[in-house]
Amino acid sequence: MPEIVEKIITFLFIGFAVLLPYLFLCLVPFWGNFKVPKRKFYISTAIFSICYTIIVFIAFKSNFLTYWWSVQVFNNVSTGSIFVFCWFMIKTPISKLLFVHLSVRTYTTYVCGVAYHFEAKYFPYITDNLLGFYYEVIHSLVFLVTLPFVYKFFHKLVKPAIANSAPYIWKYLWIIPAIFVTSISIFNEMYDPSHFASLQYLSIILLFAIGSFLIYYVITKMVTQTEKNTLLMRNIATTEKQLELQSENYKMLQSHISETKKARHDLRHHLSVIQSFINTGEKEKLTEYINKYKASLPNDSEIMFCENFTINSLLCHYFNIARSEGIQVDVNLELPENMGISDIDLCIIFGNCIENAIEACRRIESGKFIKINSRLKEDMLAITIDNSFDGVVKKAGDAFLSMKHDGEGIGVSSVKGVARKYGEIAQFEVKGNIFQASIMLRVQPIKV
Repeated sequence: MPEIVEKIITFLFIGFAVLLPYLFLCLVPFWGNFKVPKRKFYISTAIFSICYTIIVFIAFKSNFLTYWWSVQVFNNVSTGSIFVFCWFMIKTPISKLLFVHLSVRTYTTYVCGVAYHFEAKYFPYITDNLLGFYYEVIHSLVFLVTLPFVYKFFHKLVKPAIANSAPYIWKYLWIIPAIFVTSISIFNEMYDPSHFASLQYLSIILLFAIGSFLIYYVITKMVTQTEKNTLLMRNIATTEKQLELQSENYKMLQSHISETKKARHDLRHHLSVIQSFINTGEKEKLTEYINKYKASLPNDSEIMFCENFTINSLLCHYFNIARSEGIQVDVNLELPENMGISDIDLCIIFGNCIENAIEACRRIESGKFIKINSRLKEDMLAITIDNSFDGVVKKAGDAFLSMKHDGEGIGVSSVKGVARKYGEIAQFEVKGNIFQASIMLRVQPIKV
């Protein structure tokens, strides 16, 4: 093969066999969660790739990439620039991005190690040219063989764990892939490149790869299961509260039935007295008697917020709490009894949001209010809950952290989980001293 053709192909491999798989895998768990519109993201990615290619060309042209130390510098600068690019483009806490970035870095390091081995074993006469033509061909072939499996790992396991978990869970987990990256880098630095062709070197690289990905597998499974357990416990607590409120409502209903029976029994007596006053023409006594009777009637304090009995019970409970603490509550709900959304899931949304709203209002002296609205249009239910608060928030990326403990609030996490269950989203925003919760749910068909 002509030397110029070999150099061009080598250059293209260096520029894209490293960049594209690495960038692709770093984006897989966060795809769609961009800080900029997709069009701007694609343009930015293209510009970044062009700049990256120019830098590789300069390094290649100057023969910078023919020394072992220069390869390490090139790898660190390349992966570092990709991390910075993702940091500016992706909307996620840095701890999650670090875990994904370092996990991908371990994978690419193992691919490089395997390429070193096969180059040294089958093309020993070019081992001094560490990023030569044959190395890049082997490097790309290893990527092609392993990338589908690694993609499946990041898409099926890492992505759900990253999306569904609170930032505090990842606060220290990124250190694990960082240790693997450091360990394999130190190993490669200490290992004599002339021994790359040995079976011992390949065995160590493969053992490192298997061990690290088993640990990553356990971590993602553990995080996902922890989130499921947290949500389950929250659901149990919400269900218990729901049953308690229903029990109170049934007791009130029984009390109303008893009062109605008693009133119906007493009504005959009252009608007899009224009739006697009419017969005798004693209008003043009749008026006095009717006024006394009206005063003895119980006040009708029952409030109907919506047609859904369970949610109405929940709202009555929180309405009484809010009113006793001087919080103005405005409710405007369109919520039928049966509409294809579980009452338990609705209780999780309304219970957590209103409970958090009341807690926020307790931290201010005046101007306390909570506004609860919902609209049902075709197969979509939109819920908004706004409340006043002191303007103090704790955030990690886009996640609102709890004011009571480290990490994202369990209530917020539970509401997001319900929204995802119905194929939609829950958003939380701050505008001045107003906290806004917006939840969209897709109504599911009711099975008859």
